[in-house]
Amino acid sequence: MDPRTRRFEKEKHLIPKMQINETYENMYITSTITLTIPYNYPFRPPILKINNIPYVKYLERGFKLFKPFIDYYKINTAYNCCLCCSSVTGENWTPCHGIKEIIQEYVKYDTIVRTIANAKLVLNNIGMDDLINSTIISYL
Repeated sequence: MDPRTRRFEKEKHLIPKMQINETYENMYITSTITLTIPYNYPFRPPILKINNIPYVKYLERGFKLFKPFIDYYKINTAYNCCLCCSSVTGENWTPCHGIKEIIQEYVKYDTIVRTIANAKLVLNNIGMDDLINSTIISYL
């Protein structure tokens, strides 16, 4: 049994609803999230795709979209720096990481993005001044 198969067999219980196939490619976690286990896993990270967009590109897109808002209101998040560099799937990948870390990172990122998107939507629609908006943001 190759290292990829051995490692994946130990980790697949972490995502019980994932549709596993014998090639370990494009396995559906949800209808919009897929996971591919590369041949050289665990030495290379799994490939996570959201809406068929690679995870790192998904991070970049969200970061570029919300970065001006984050900077303007001086919101302190874990994602104030380059997301590609800080992602577990990027330069920070080591064989001790696994599927669990990637899923946890995605959930954390998704929660932050949803909160910022909701805050941006609310603040754009209530029409208050920046001082009040900054106060509201400080509580999020």
